[in-house]
Amino acid sequence: MRTAIQSRRLLVRLNGAGVTREGRVLLHDVHWRPAPGQHWAVLGANGAGKTTFLRLVRGELAPDDPGSRTYILGGEKQDTPIGLRQRVGIVSAALQDFYAVDESGITALDTVLTGFFDTPLLYEEPTPAMRAAALEALALMGAEHLAPRLLRGLSQGQARRVLLARALAPAPDILILDEFLDGLDRRARNRALEFVERAAGRAMLLCAAHRAEDLPGGLTHALILDHGEVLASGSAPEVLPLYGADAAPADPGRWRFTSSRPREKVLLRMCDVEVRLDGAPVLSDISWEVRGGENWAVLGPNGAGKSTLLRLVLALESPAAVNGPPGTVERFGLGEEEGVLAARARMALVSPALQATYAYDLTAEEVVWSGFRGSIGLWEEPDEDERARASEAMECLGLTALAGRRLRSLSYGQQRKVFLARALVAAPDLLLLDEPFSGLDAASRAEARSLLERLAEAGQRFLLVTHGPADMPRAVTHVLVLEEGRIVFSGTRAEYDARARETLD
Repeated sequence: MRTAIQSRRLLVRLNGAGVTREGRVLLHDVHWRPAPGQHWAVLGANGAGKTTFLRLVRGELAPDDPGSRTYILGGEKQDTPIGLRQRVGIVSAALQDFYAVDESGITALDTVLTGFFDTPLLYEEPTPAMRAAALEALALMGAEHLAPRLLRGLSQGQARRVLLARALAPAPDILILDEFLDGLDRRARNRALEFVERAAGRAMLLCAAHRAEDLPGGLTHALILDHGEVLASGSAPEVLPLYGADAAPADPGRWRFTSSRPREKVLLRMCDVEVRLDGAPVLSDISWEVRGGENWAVLGPNGAGKSTLLRLVLALESPAAVNGPPGTVERFGLGEEEGVLAARARMALVSPALQATYAYDLTAEEVVWSGFRGSIGLWEEPDEDERARASEAMECLGLTALAGRRLRSLSYGQQRKVFLARALVAAPDLLLLDEPFSGLDAASRAEARSLLERLAEAGQRFLLVTHGPADMPRAVTHVLVLEEGRIVFSGTRAEYDARARETLD
């Protein structure tokens, strides 16, 4: 893919670099001097400064002192990223969230081609050489058959392979992977790791993660960040054992905001439902009932239809009419037509898509306040009691110190916790959680699971969408398993565990 002009390798050096925004120090006195042939891990908890560090390296942020960052290309130095950004590819969960909600109808091939222009969408006509390189990158990722498909219709694992191809097609010197395994099931994770190890022969890897097990093999060096400062930096064998991501979670405290409404015997009932997107079936023959007192986990691989099922619960998708009348969905005993708005008001959602499309850059506290009305943006000031409830929710999730921070100044994982607090303050009858632990470090994951346990003890009912049983809290009573849009198992937690043991035997 690389032309003769592109044959010189790019290096980035940081010499005491710092980043300050809105009076806050995001990075302080960072020294980083990678050498050719090295591949780096960047580790740290939520808010440690990983994403800021990556954006600084790529040139998306300017350091406080322009002379503290140097780009070296073919022995020549420059202090700005002008003309160099395309030589630093990036794959991140945040980038994938953008494409998941994009309405432009961009195909996988055109998504890869945007990498040549460092734009989210394709605004320029690519050259034949670019098209050839894009197809080659898709083939490298085992995704050439996805080229004509709409990106928004792909599973998370498929979309992640397309984004890897997007980053690789321009033949970058540096490939940044920011939590690139988040949201992938086991098969997709293994394939992504395999493809990244192939890419290591073409570019220097710079991989940010909360957990050391989310790092690809072959990394030679590691950097640990904490509150914007470098705690350790050096060879991977020396530095990785120093990283303690599994700190004990904070006690989330008591919770007093579960719903006080009378409880129906049946919260949700679906009968013979099919959902189609772009004419293709995504869910088929869905008959399912959620009764009062039950907490469900919805499991399945990427592309199984889990997120579409949650959208159906929220009436954001409608049953399709296929060879007869459409199937039915009943929520809280309310009718299909007149009860949609009333039903939505009794549910709250946490999802990567909501996080990606929340367009108002409010403070973290204001985002939580918006949960009382379920609004995108803050259209009504909370009363005194609601402010107190929001403060308690933020305290339970360790967000008090971030209350006055702008949403987009927070790390991806910190934003996820803000949206969890936003969902909880309204005391919903049914809490819908679409991969709520993605983007959270190990301590925050444990804290969130502990909070779900306490909520369940207090009577909160939830539907949890995840890829496997590892993230299921003990409070899960029932399990639904989807494969290729169909239910392959529906039953109690004990029945699911017995089935899993039989499969292992």
